[in-house]
Amino acid sequence: MTRRPRQQHRDKRPFRVFQANVGKDGPSHDCALALADAERYEVIPLQEPWTQVRDSRCLTKTHPAYDTYSPVSTWEDIDTRPRVMTYIRRGARLLADQQRPALSRDILWLVVNGVTLVNVYREPHVDTALEVLFARPMPSQCIIAGDFNARHHTWQVGPSRGHGGRIAEWAAQNDLALLNPINTPTNAHGNTIDLAFSNISLAEATVEDHLATSSDHFTLSISLPALRPAALPPGKILLASDEELKRFTELVISGATIIPQATTTAAPWWNEECAASVAELRCIRRGILLGFNREVQLARRDLRRVVRRAKRAYWRDKDVFKLTRWLKRGVFRPPPLQVGETIIETQIGKAEVLRHATLERRTADDDISNPWTPAEDTIPIPFSPKVPIEEVQDALLRTGNTSPGSDNITVRLLRTAWPALRYHIQRLYQGCLSLGYHPLRFKEAEVVMIEKPGKRDLSKTRTWRPISLLSCLGKGLERLIARRLAWASIRYGILHPQQIGALPKRSAVDLVAALVHDIETALANGQVATLVTMDVQGAFDTVMRNRLILRLRQQGWPPHLVRWAGSFMQDRSAAIRFQDVTTPASPLRCGLAQGSPVSPILFALYIAPIYRLGNSDGRFGYADDTAMLRTGRTLEETTALASRDMEELLVWGAANGVTFDPDKTEVMHFSRKKSPSRPSVFQGGTEIVPGNWSAKARRVANLLKGIANTKHGPLPRAVRRAVKACVEPTLFYGAEAWYPGEVAPSLANPNRIVSTQVKHLVLRLDKVLRHAVRAALPVWKTTQTPAIHREAGTPPASIALAAQQIRFSARLKSLDGRHPLVKRASRKPPRALHTRNPSSTRRVKPTFQSRLQRADQLLPKCHRPAPLPRHYSDTEASPLQTANKAETAGDFLEWLGTSAAATLIVYSDGSQFANGAVGFGFAVHRDKQYLVQGSGRLGPSEVFDAEAAGALEGLRAALRLGNTTSNVVVCTDNLAVASCLRGNPADSSQDKFTKFQELATSHGNVQVRWIPGHTNIPGNEEADGLAKAGCLQPEPPGAMPSLAHLRRRARQQSRDAFKAWWSTEAPQSYKPLNLEATVSCPPELALPRATLHSLLAARSRQGDFADYHERFNHDDARLDCSCGRRKAPEHPFYCRKISPRLRMRQTPSPAKVIHHAVAKCFKAFVEMTSESSFFQRICPRRRRALRSAEALHSSCEAELEGKSLPRPIASDEHRQRRIVACNSTSRGRCEAPTKELLELMRC
Repeated sequence: MTRRPRQQHRDKRPFRVFQANVGKDGPSHDCALALADAERYEVIPLQEPWTQVRDSRCLTKTHPAYDTYSPVSTWEDIDTRPRVMTYIRRGARLLADQQRPALSRDILWLVVNGVTLVNVYREPHVDTALEVLFARPMPSQCIIAGDFNARHHTWQVGPSRGHGGRIAEWAAQNDLALLNPINTPTNAHGNTIDLAFSNISLAEATVEDHLATSSDHFTLSISLPALRPAALPPGKILLASDEELKRFTELVISGATIIPQATTTAAPWWNEECAASVAELRCIRRGILLGFNREVQLARRDLRRVVRRAKRAYWRDKDVFKLTRWLKRGVFRPPPLQVGETIIETQIGKAEVLRHATLERRTADDDISNPWTPAEDTIPIPFSPKVPIEEVQDALLRTGNTSPGSDNITVRLLRTAWPALRYHIQRLYQGCLSLGYHPLRFKEAEVVMIEKPGKRDLSKTRTWRPISLLSCLGKGLERLIARRLAWASIRYGILHPQQIGALPKRSAVDLVAALVHDIETALANGQVATLVTMDVQGAFDTVMRNRLILRLRQQGWPPHLVRWAGSFMQDRSAAIRFQDVTTPASPLRCGLAQGSPVSPILFALYIAPIYRLGNSDGRFGYADDTAMLRTGRTLEETTALASRDMEELLVWGAANGVTFDPDKTEVMHFSRKKSPSRPSVFQGGTEIVPGNWSAKARRVANLLKGIANTKHGPLPRAVRRAVKACVEPTLFYGAEAWYPGEVAPSLANPNRIVSTQVKHLVLRLDKVLRHAVRAALPVWKTTQTPAIHREAGTPPASIALAAQQIRFSARLKSLDGRHPLVKRASRKPPRALHTRNPSSTRRVKPTFQSRLQRADQLLPKCHRPAPLPRHYSDTEASPLQTANKAETAGDFLEWLGTSAAATLIVYSDGSQFANGAVGFGFAVHRDKQYLVQGSGRLGPSEVFDAEAAGALEGLRAALRLGNTTSNVVVCTDNLAVASCLRGNPADSSQDKFTKFQELATSHGNVQVRWIPGHTNIPGNEEADGLAKAGCLQPEPPGAMPSLAHLRRRARQQSRDAFKAWWSTEAPQSYKPLNLEATVSCPPELALPRATLHSLLAARSRQGDFADYHERFNHDDARLDCSCGRRKAPEHPFYCRKISPRLRMRQTPSPAKVIHHAVAKCFKAFVEMTSESSFFQRICPRRRRALRSAEALHSSCEAELEGKSLPRPIASDEHRQRRIVACNSTSRGRCEAPTKELLELMRC
């Protein structure tokens, strides 16, 4: 639970700075952060921090209690990495602003609560940092600390070195006092080179021995008088669980006057072993103050090993999704912003600049004065102001728990209070829509600035994106209107079919697929194509209120909706939240709110005329991106046409206050001819040169690299889930548009099948996928590729691409007739060519088919669903299921005994045989008496479709009985079908659901009820028998398959393709196991990694076996088990050291028993090896043990020859006594070690 910080007595404590040089060592860097956090230091300036570049990511050490500041945000190698880094404590009421008076990686300037902190590192014989430091005057309150690598008599007796005189003179000129104790060494060589200067009264610095970081520099502790806390904005109370809510309620009820401050989190991997190792190093260094004594070196090495081991142990078993998110997130705090020649360093200044750059790019000067001038008569679009209660609930509550706005009301809170507030919220929404008014509180936004993905230079304003945090209650109203607008825009043709964005069943991949189809068709006809893409600059900010009102009126929207849109854009205000500051709210003159559910569709309606300009069939749009395609005989012709289209678009934009970003305008030429000329297009006076484009495989699988091995790491099931959720969607994104299949008809001769020449791309994708799958499985590198695909339940890239292609074919069947892909995918009959001889046979010339048309032909036709509006009831319907099956069946039978005698009860059911035959059945009862029944057979369908058909036919039969006043209750045992019957119809069997709802509405007294199947409800059992009888009837002639059936066929074909591939590619060691390939998660992936490794090694024969080691010449491997037999996959079943009670009976065939135990009955193998600790005690790998024995043998020989031996490891008792003795003096100055302590340190 996060609470608002309050000023308490702890604010009076001194302000402390932890300064150290960590020598580019990772464990030393970790130790410095952990020790500073344990001692509650506010600022940590470090020199020579640990840094690394891995997979284009700049890495360094971070701590959850501190924010990280770096002089450079990105680097490429050791010559460009930062050599200073500063950490500021979170939650300490500190406001830090980074300054960059000069671009240097050796000096870092921060202003913390009015105090300037300068972190300096001077490399020996390099004076760059000093030149930057000396060139800037020092402010009134400042601290300069760092590693100067310089000597002067004012801080160390002896001659001056490393510009020590210049440093002392500079300090005197700027009235800076040296804080270091004179002649107190700061490194192990006995030199005082880590210095601290300040012009603040009562500032002091000490060398702290108990804060040793294992580097060769000592830690300098700087103390200042207490700083005045920063005036940060009020915090919010965030309750993340029911326990926190309960605790908060108790505090409020009890009248708590002071709520404790939220504490920061320590490094989660820091444990007692790390603290003990630090204490051991501390006591040894106190005994040997200077020099590089062997004892000190060994203690430092031990501390680094302990830190590495602790971090490894912590991160091994963490959730894989947390690890991938950690690898993706940013590390450093944002640098100063640069606008032209101006540098903005303060947080409040950055917030104001970003507000002006992102929200105030446009003014209302370009807006028209009167939007209510007479417009052309258009057909009015129906848009009812009536809001059903179910629609309110769906728009408000059935969404994610998004961030709240300034009112702090969350979706979770609204969901809890819904029973008491539902009718009030319904009246509010309906009143707003009827009056055309959007409440002022709903227009108050808190705008959060977030980094745009993939942007690295955060000093530019264009790398930041504003996201508006609006009231969740207001977003419910906006979401309700946005859904209605999106459906009506498609239904009444307001938006161009090729304008996609914020519309249902329309995606960017669909738009690219349509574009690829048009280009393919042009190339097949011997033409060339030119594509120009442009971007609307500012997007939402370009929308003017009055122009939007006029546009909506011209399109035919009703007046109350137009008034609401005008009210939505009027009197908006926003407060900018950036890092730790929040600006006061100020008005916004124009533009749509970023983050509002209704903004995308309003923006699409605003720029809709773009796609009605000339050559509308060649215009494509997604959100604020627009593309223009021109085809012709030559590139010069298409370029001229594209230039004319661009000019037409620019003229429209100038007349409507819309500008296009020339930096994002691109042009591409498509031609089958090798033409040396690539003509350019012009946007205004700017020449746009065609670019070179090449495909590249994504490297997202590297996010999983290194977090798991054969023994340690997350469960293989979790890593596989990460591969499915993160790697595969990124790797195969857009394959529907570009993947043509392995073979296709020739362009010159469609009767000839040729290769599509994409095998090299498939191989590159397969390499990335294989890398990710290997990260999920604990197998050795030599494990066969087909085996890892089978064990992970992940098909190779070729099978996955084919599966995505057939799923795309099933999706094409679910699109409505107005979708841009539907008319392109429709098959055209081939042309019949007639010869001069009438009696000759007609020849049919095959026509070209694009990859879109070939994908559509992978599955047969079906009834195409229509775009329907969401169906809602005026009354809030009761839930279909409130208890388990047994209780629901009992409740139904009890209701059946008390129902009215005139009530008609319709029981319906569906059934499917193993041969695929699908039938339905229904029975109509009244007062427990049978009235009518029926059954039938469907074409290629699923049980879902049969259930819908049975419900429809049963309702028809009940209504034909003639009594129009009787209540009708339709009972079905399919919960999904029951939801569609009384709610929104599904795409499959959509006509049956809509007809059912029409009959139910016309009758007026029809209810739908779910009953559990196979629970001895007489009517349901009767309907089930009738459905089975319907399966025996002949299939209707000419019946088309249902959409659900085609989707199941697409999934089944993918499974069958994987199984067929496995049957031919399975390694020889897997064939006796009779294991099948499955696309679902194999159950053995739930085993721990070490256990699963043993199982997979036994299957693949790639593991710690004698034959394997001999094949690869592993001379240091142990080939025999402790029982004396050679290591082999079958050895656990014969080992004499396994208890007889754990051994498996090997009758009638030992080979079959072993194959069955490591394959389908793997649990028996796991139980036998785990309970006997076979791979841990009986037959371990022992490679490290052999190396340890060799090391011991070498040490014995060295002792005989009189050489020095390594330091013996102290016993646990001596180690504890040494730590206790050291802790007694750890907080103060280093005292003279006692005789007992010296004796202990010599152990």
